Amino acid sequence: MEIKIVRKIFTVYGVHGTLYVNDTKECDTLEHPSRHLRTGSYRLMLKMVPKLSDQELVVKGCAMKLVVKGSAFIQPGNGPFTLKNGSIIVGKPIVADNIIVTGLLSKSQETYNLLYDKVIECMENGEEIKVEITTEEKQKEKQKEEQNEEQKDEDVEDENVVEMIREGEKGEVR
Repeated sequence: MEIKIVRKIFTVYGVHGTLYVNDTKECDTLEHPSRHLRTGSYRLMLKMVPKLSDQELVVKGCAMKLVVKGSAFIQPGNGPFTLKNGSIIVGKPIVADNIIVTGLLSKSQETYNLLYDKVIECMENGEEIKVEITTEEKQKEKQKEEQNEEQKDEDVEDENVVEMIREGEKGEVR
């Protein structure tokens, strides 16, 4: 499974992004405006931590947390200012007058539970789960590079076809 977080809006109230599971939009994300993880690739793991609240998924008195790096978790929550160590909140955006309200997400626990279930199912099937964190700009640059590579490959194929036609014409003349 591949989880991709694309950061889109950077404000003093938080970093808003979109979380994709295998290239399908799953939910929105919210991170602390300055204490977020660097862009890059990470491996998602499951970790037992002491129970912090009744809202967490609990196994044997401990919460099962989705760990991105060290103690940076993907977790439910409302706003980013209590987040520590680069943790990421998942949820649905709050929209007013067609504008995203920055610094808040709604339906976070419900969203987290759905994501958690997908992750657990993949882990039970022995799949490794990768998390890639990027920005919208980097995502666009990567897509442009991929398009350029595809165009180069097509150009080489076209040149090969033209060369084959030329060789064929030369063969017919002989």
